[in-house]
Amino acid sequence: MELKQEHLDCFEIAADFNVTQEESAEMIVPDHSADISRIVSAEGEVFIRSTGARDGKAEISGVVQVKLLYIPEKTPLLQMLEYTLPFMMVEDCPKDCTTLRAALQAEEIHARTLNPRKVQLQCRIGGSVMGYRRISLPYTAAVENDESFKTEKLMQRESVSAIIALEERDFSYEETLHLPQNRGAVSAIFCSRVRAQVTESKIIGKRAVVKGDCFADFLLKYESGRCESAAFELPFSQITELDAPQEAALQTVLQLSAAEPRLISDEDGGSEIKFSLFGKLQMTITERKELHVLSDLYSTVYETEVERQELPLHDLGEKQLRRQIWQDTLEVGLAPERVLWVYAACSPVSAYRGAGGEAELRTLLRLRVLYAGEEGRTLSAERSAEVLLPIEEVGDGLRCRAVCGRETSAVVTADGIAVRVPVDFIMETRKLKKIGCVKSVRCEDSKQKDLSAMPSLVLRRKKQGESLWQIAKQHNTACSDILLANGCREEAELSENCLLLIPKRR
Repeated sequence: MELKQEHLDCFEIAADFNVTQEESAEMIVPDHSADISRIVSAEGEVFIRSTGARDGKAEISGVVQVKLLYIPEKTPLLQMLEYTLPFMMVEDCPKDCTTLRAALQAEEIHARTLNPRKVQLQCRIGGSVMGYRRISLPYTAAVENDESFKTEKLMQRESVSAIIALEERDFSYEETLHLPQNRGAVSAIFCSRVRAQVTESKIIGKRAVVKGDCFADFLLKYESGRCESAAFELPFSQITELDAPQEAALQTVLQLSAAEPRLISDEDGGSEIKFSLFGKLQMTITERKELHVLSDLYSTVYETEVERQELPLHDLGEKQLRRQIWQDTLEVGLAPERVLWVYAACSPVSAYRGAGGEAELRTLLRLRVLYAGEEGRTLSAERSAEVLLPIEEVGDGLRCRAVCGRETSAVVTADGIAVRVPVDFIMETRKLKKIGCVKSVRCEDSKQKDLSAMPSLVLRRKKQGESLWQIAKQHNTACSDILLANGCREEAELSENCLLLIPKRR
């Protein structure tokens, strides 16, 4: 017998883990800046510059852009200092990893003054990392042998969504953001936060079309000394060359490597922001593969030895989004006049099982609110809280991340500052299919079966859950002969516990 081998060439996830790293540095206040009297807040954004996997190590490098808000010694007006904190992460990963994907954020940033001219920054960076490896999975698709062997074959058809390619494309975006003219000129950008999401990606011909939205928030200081926030929603699109099957599915994530807002003056004496964005479009190309697998076989004439194996196939499921709303009132010491800035971030998601056996996902929400208090003082309030999402089951194939929704809001009330944060849990499942497959066959034409004692016809009942293949193999006959003897065309016509006539194979 000659087994015909096919191969499923694809990528599989070789590593999936969370990372956390502490970075600290001492920063000097520039000569042109005033001495620090009180630190109000420290905000930071993580930008990944490079990722790579080699020799069993996953390496991720980038920078944290930190903006430090403080009150100088000789004036109550808010000032800002900007620092760049580089980082390098090195983690163990399988040696056969070829591609690395990472999603990181600044989970916590603390700043304290060592003296009026020196600041110590502490930043905790956290997130998730996924490593991919290329595999070629062999399976038996058919068998060829002489007709005299009277071989019965069980073919199984399986459909699986496989990753056939992982691609990256450079991304750049530039836009001029117009600010309200009735507020005068802007003297500084105190805080900035950029969030980018891909809303649509598809393959058209030999090109990939990617569309999405960039949400940019800024805390601006005007020449009058007043601070105001400004928010922009910026749609983007990019068309790039991509060699992929037309029927393949495309998933794209935008990984930012730099965001550069620059103040410029307009013709009317006001201000505009020249906003530039850089990054990588990380593309995952999947295709639905139809596999025809030889699951089992036997000869009704000769003794047959079959060695079987299990094919581990990872089927990628659809993404699901479930939203939880966290809301509370922050009690502050001084009566707030207005909210200036809201920062909210979620930690990596963990899965738990409660005392009653219920499954849930958890993330730690970190919140910071800047507000103007009495006599124009700029203050901040912070809060950390767990956000829980009940789910039906926690499995090894479940992957989830949590992000704060765009609709985060904070308003001044009589009791303090009422905050509402939508937390989106984005879940993706990977189902592991184990498919039985023939690995090798040994059939001795010198060991013919002795069928002299077998009756020519057997009447028996079909057991609960028993398949027609199992019955035919047990009685050394063919499925087609059993169907013909019972006046049926296909197995679906046979009911459970029915009586079957089973003819002897001639």
